[in-house]
Amino acid sequence: MAFGKPERGTCKGPCGKGNMIFASKSKKLCAYCNHKSKQEKKAQQKNKPESHAQRDMMLSIFDQAVKDGTWVSQISGAPLPRPPSEHEQAHLNEALLNWKWTMFFKCFSHLLPKGKYVEIRAEREAIWLVTPEEHDMWDADLRKALNMGGQIGEGWARKFEARQELLKRIAGGEFSKFNYTRQKHH
Repeated sequence: MAFGKPERGTCKGPCGKGNMIFASKSKKLCAYCNHKSKQEKKAQQKNKPESHAQRDMMLSIFDQAVKDGTWVSQISGAPLPRPPSEHEQAHLNEALLNWKWTMFFKCFSHLLPKGKYVEIRAEREAIWLVTPEEHDMWDADLRKALNMGGQIGEGWARKFEARQELLKRIAGGEFSKFNYTRQKHH
């Protein structure tokens, strides 16, 4: 791939500096303003109301589980990571803070694919508490192994049985306001 000669000019971003090489030729932005523009877009994505609602729902489940003494994996009984404290949120660098939130969110494992079963993804019975490692195992290969008759431990068997029970309830119309039947294409 051939690249043309770098284009120079006055940045149209907040800095307004002249004789800059454009990182975004179409927007006429220097590297700094282009980076800032991308960061603002990411922040807007994170601040969408549905992401806040989902986070609030997970924090509510966390609060209830701590109160009940059940903030442990439903598969192995291992303790689960907690969300960042207010002190950590104020003092950790952004990368470490994001990592801590990611480990916390991975404790919530959906029994069914969130994209296909959108309306029940926030239902408590559709979510299991697991370690981040167990979540990755479930998402990667375990469901395939289970569907092929693979041998599993007792905790995994309970999760798979809960998944099958949830599918039966959906098929039986318990969640009848939602239509989960696949449309056949002719």
